[in-house]
Amino acid sequence: MPYFKGFENFRGRIMHAHDVRNAQDFKNMRVCVVGTSYSGEDIASMAWKNGCKSVVCSYRTKAMGYEWPENFKTKPLIESLDDFSINFVDGTSEEIDVLVMCTGYKHNTPFMEDKLRLNTR
Repeated sequence: MPYFKGFENFRGRIMHAHDVRNAQDFKNMRVCVVGTSYSGEDIASMAWKNGCKSVVCSYRTKAMGYEWPENFKTKPLIESLDDFSINFVDGTSEEIDVLVMCTGYKHNTPFMEDKLRLNTR
């Protein structure tokens, strides 16, 4: 899970995509999703379908490039967080209740034999 300056000052919820179990938890919330691959797109879409107030998709390398509904925004990478505010590298900021890190993860299955483990880059 990456760290952004001000995590410790953010009063909203910070979570990783692997902890998302039910997008109904995002109802009436302002959601920021970091990551523009499959899990980021899925979680952002599910949050919107389940009644969140707004979604911000933050990217490191490339925006998703879709035509999103009115309450969807695309922003470059986060620079810092404070209180309920997320500041982006382009100088803009957004008020957010939940930050979901859709940044991938490393597979770790030390209990399995090597020949059975998933081998990834």
